[in-house]
Amino acid sequence: MSNVSTQVLDKCAELFQAGRKNLLAAAGLLYKIKQEELYKVQFETFTEYVEEQCLMDIGQASRLLTTFEHYVVKGGLEPAQLAEINPEKLYLARSLDGSPQQQSVKALTLSKQELKSQRILEQTGEEHEHEPVSICKTCHQRLG
Repeated sequence: MSNVSTQVLDKCAELFQAGRKNLLAAAGLLYKIKQEELYKVQFETFTEYVEEQCLMDIGQASRLLTTFEHYVVKGGLEPAQLAEINPEKLYLARSLDGSPQQQSVKALTLSKQELKSQRILEQTGEEHEHEPVSICKTCHQRLG
C-alpha cells in the first residue's frame, strides 16, 4: 500500500474518531437543552430545534439522549470513557444485563449482530436462530 493511501486511511479514521468524541459532547449539551427547555428561546418545540439546528431527525436525537442518560447521567460514566465506542452499539448494549460499565465493555467488544443476539439470549434464555428470508435483488424489499 502506498504512503498516500495510508495517509488517507489514517485521516479518515481520525476524523470519524473525533466526530464520535464530539457526538458525545453534543449529546451532553442536547440533554441539557432538552431538560432545561433552552430551545424555547428560539423554537416552539425540541423537535423543531433538533431538526433545524442540529440537522438530525428526532429519532436520532432520542437515541443519543437515551444513550447519554443511561451511561453518563444514571450510570456515572464520563463521556471520555465512551468516546472510543460506536454510539449505535452503546444504544444496543444498554438493554443487556449488567451495569452501565459492563454494558459499555460489551458495546466495545461485541459486534452489532452479537449485541442483538445477546439481548435475545438474555430475554429468552435460548440461542437465536435465523429464519430464511428472501430479499428482492432490485429494490431490496423483504419477500414473504
